[in-house]
Amino acid sequence: MATLSLYYFFYKAFVRSLMEYGAFLYDNAPESTLLLLERIQNHAIRLALGATKTTPILSLQSESKIPPLSFRRTKVAQQHTLRAVYISDITTLNKFHTVYNS
Repeated sequence: MATLSLYYFFYKAFVRSLMEYGAFLYDNAPESTLLLLERIQNHAIRLALGATKTTPILSLQSESKIPPLSFRRTKVAQQHTLRAVYISDITTLNKFHTVYNS
């Protein structure tokens, strides 16, 4: 049987990365679709922890230190926004520098 850390690695490297690809774009998807993704994550956490179906989801998330996907979508959206602002600031500064030094 694989160790717990192997399950975590597999989940984070493959399953979660696939579910998060473009996550900030489908954040406005129907609630039923987002709920389906949450259920997939909860099932993966249950497998990794060896927990039963009756284990509360909050306990699973706490024990595994894996937040709900809604938190992850918000975090990814904030990171993309900050990156876009940073890149636009750098571009603006470069243009200003070019004009100023001309």
